[in-house]
Amino acid sequence: VGGGRAVPASGRVRRRGRRTGTGGLAQRGPGRGPAGLGFLGYVVTLRTRTLVTIGVTLVGLVAALYVISQIVVVGGFADQEELDARREVARVIGALDDDLSHLQGTAADWAIWDDTYEYVTNGDPRYYSSNLAGDVPMASNDLSLMAFVNSWGETVFVKWYDRGKAASAPVPAGLGEHLAPGKPLSTHSSPNSRISGLILLPEGPLTVVSMPILKSDGSGPVAGALVMGRMLDTHELAALSQTTLISLTAYRVDDPNLPRDFADAMPALAAPREVAVQPIDDGRLGGYTMLADVYGKPAVLLRAELPRTTLTRGQGTVQLFMIGMVLVGLVFGLVILALLERLVMSRLLRLSAGVERIAQTRKPDARVEEAGGDELGRLARDIIRMLDALAESSERGRQSEARFQAVFKTALDPFMVFDDSGKIVEANPAACKLLGLSEQSVLGHTFGHFLPEPSKAAMQDLWARTLAQGGGWGETHIMLPDGQHRDIEFYTRPNVLPGNHFVAVRDVTDRKLLEGRLEYQAFHDSLTGLPNRTLFLQRLSTVIERSRRGHGMVALLFLDLDDFKVINDSLGHKAGDRLLMSVSERLLTCIRPGDMVARLGGDEFTVLVDSLNDVRDAERVAGRIVESVKRPFDLDGQQVFISTSIGIALSVTGSDRPDDLLRNADVAMYEAKQRGKSRYAIFDQSMNVRAWKRLQTEIDLRRALDKGEFVVYYQPVVRLDTRRVAEVEALVRWQHPQRGLVPPAEFIPVAEETGLIVDLGLWVLEQSCRQMRQWQHALGNSAPAAIGVNLSARQFKDPALLSDIGRVLDDTGLDARCLNLEITESVGMDDPDSAGAVLHALRDMGVSLTLDDFGTGYSALSHLRRFPINGLKIDGSFVRDMGVRAEDTAIVHALVAFARTLKLKVAAEGVETAEQAAYLHALGCDRGQGYYFARPVGPAQMEVFLKAGRLPFEVVEPALRTG
Repeated sequence: VGGGRAVPASGRVRRRGRRTGTGGLAQRGPGRGPAGLGFLGYVVTLRTRTLVTIGVTLVGLVAALYVISQIVVVGGFADQEELDARREVARVIGALDDDLSHLQGTAADWAIWDDTYEYVTNGDPRYYSSNLAGDVPMASNDLSLMAFVNSWGETVFVKWYDRGKAASAPVPAGLGEHLAPGKPLSTHSSPNSRISGLILLPEGPLTVVSMPILKSDGSGPVAGALVMGRMLDTHELAALSQTTLISLTAYRVDDPNLPRDFADAMPALAAPREVAVQPIDDGRLGGYTMLADVYGKPAVLLRAELPRTTLTRGQGTVQLFMIGMVLVGLVFGLVILALLERLVMSRLLRLSAGVERIAQTRKPDARVEEAGGDELGRLARDIIRMLDALAESSERGRQSEARFQAVFKTALDPFMVFDDSGKIVEANPAACKLLGLSEQSVLGHTFGHFLPEPSKAAMQDLWARTLAQGGGWGETHIMLPDGQHRDIEFYTRPNVLPGNHFVAVRDVTDRKLLEGRLEYQAFHDSLTGLPNRTLFLQRLSTVIERSRRGHGMVALLFLDLDDFKVINDSLGHKAGDRLLMSVSERLLTCIRPGDMVARLGGDEFTVLVDSLNDVRDAERVAGRIVESVKRPFDLDGQQVFISTSIGIALSVTGSDRPDDLLRNADVAMYEAKQRGKSRYAIFDQSMNVRAWKRLQTEIDLRRALDKGEFVVYYQPVVRLDTRRVAEVEALVRWQHPQRGLVPPAEFIPVAEETGLIVDLGLWVLEQSCRQMRQWQHALGNSAPAAIGVNLSARQFKDPALLSDIGRVLDDTGLDARCLNLEITESVGMDDPDSAGAVLHALRDMGVSLTLDDFGTGYSALSHLRRFPINGLKIDGSFVRDMGVRAEDTAIVHALVAFARTLKLKVAAEGVETAEQAAYLHALGCDRGQGYYFARPVGPAQMEVFLKAGRLPFEVVEPALRTG
């Protein structure tokens, strides 16, 4: 009593009792106590279980309420506390923005002023003495920094003021790099540009504002930049704390002594001005935000401290609520327990006594009585109906046996019945037909009698396991009297009748043959018969696992036929298929026994070589394959030559995943093609980095055009005799939001490969023609005679090229004679006739054509003579050592003479020194372009050059060297 294990209900004995004609209720054993004594123990246990259930329910309810209150109520207070902290941090950020706006207003007062404009342009000393001398301008405006930078990037004036000491101080050493030419603080491309934010100096963070220097009426051009700054030091933070009534703390993000709570908050601050909230201790809550510098890089971490009063009140409220719920639950549990005792337990005891009487008398017509229409009353009536149903069940069993025999004999599927010894005691006609024997010949045999000798032992084990598991499916094959073998499936149902086991059999021989054919087709290439990708990856996974256990190195070779598309395009796809089959046959002759060749699709093959001792073994296999594929193939009497590029990926430790190894080999194959094709390359991690960088560049490029991240810079092409700008070349630049200004060498090749160069080139053409037209309106005769735009090979092959150029000229209103398209020597060399037609059409439109990078390509002079070229540009690689190396000087001289003979304009690229300019002028070169004259600049700076008329460079007499 009181929780012990209950005795069996009704006190039944464990041995099987005698049966009556209608039921077989267990007879009460001798020596038992009064009827109902056994059930009394059950009732006591049920009471205990009920009490435990109510207690567990109460505890679970309280626990659930506690958890819910912690999540909902306390969590709500915590959320409110975090929301308050975020609002306070936002208020602090607003105060910082207000301070920055005030500083911007001060800078604007100085920057838009005729006197400032004149001072930056001409260096008027009166301006300095009237406005900049002494510390008054710095102290009165509460400044730490004031600097003036002219449009050439030169710092005209810079002053540093220590606000703590109220005196001038040396200019910080690190400030110069932020005021250098081309930096955001010193360069303004338009009168409307404004720059404000932070920069990090060794002395600490500096709040800066950079404004373009304009005339008092706001007109330009921009004469330079005015930079004002204020240190974000303890003095500034104290003032900000006093303004916001919030305790503030700030640290540089690169501070080596960064407190632990600041370091913990940094991962949550993925972007500037995001807010992270976390406890500082039990009584304080911190709101953290990150401030970026003017370059968009993380600079300063700022923390606002707040007391945690809201959460403390919420936790107290939850504790009071839980105490009340515990008291209510105790009262509720006692009431429920009393009601169960009165309404259920006592009535259940009476019902148990009635069942005991029926068990003792063994009379199925006996009745139990329990009044009421509830569940216990219905239970008493159900017991009576159960006794009636027992008699009916026996009759239905006899009828069911008759129906079973009828179905068993007439079924089309083979059925058999086995006894406990495994012998067949019954078999239907379909089973006899399957075995090829009469029923008398089948009965009395075990199933192993019909199996081949090697399968008998396995069948005995399978039969034993199936019976032990309560039935199931199995497969085997049988041998018929005529010697045929048939595959069968069987389903076992043990003890359908005591000691009798039912087996259903199905002939699946035809299905197995079909499955075998389908499996072969699923794992092999239909053209070559080689394993396909699925089977190859399965085998690769197995080999890698074996390698992990010390069975040597694994090498995966990824093959791609070079220029296979040419075979399909020229000879047709049927010839291409025959070539692929021939290649697969040769590959099989190049590998060792046990290695695998597979076709992944198209002209891509893979070779799996395992159990290698050295990487040179894999290289030898790759070398054999390269040399074998180089040999000519005979396709219907026609010799065809082709080569292959191979990437090799190695698994040394067996820890590689199959997909990763396949991808690495693919990357190495691409590297082999980049190195010149018909060779192999072994994968290393640097290839993966280059492939990933190229993929990221391609992804960013597709986004850059839509988001307007490209800008056009302009570089003058000048006449060497007059120093005047003869032409301007348009050069595209990519202003990446994270990487900054990306050099063209990093994205132009990717744009060429992906075809994005067509849209990008058209955009550059539109921008350049529109800018040229604006210069013509604004500058009149000072505008350049033409603007040069580079035309890529992909653009040149675009069918819409001529119509696009015509549309751009019509839309912008630019005269075609003012457009000079620059093409390289390789453009159109694979189809000179088609290229010549396009170039003549451009010439007929009035567009000028210049051959760029002349001397580095591979065009024939006969092609050049046929093309309507107006001018040549000598590549800068020859100009670099001109005058130093006699060979380069001779080459440049020959190129200039060649251009003169064809009456072409000639210009030289890459001019970086006065000596190079002098050499070119002496050799008769018309024009020059390079950093010596001017770097590529934005439209506004280019307009300054054009207004000046002449560029500030000198052409001196050269000291010609011949050795």
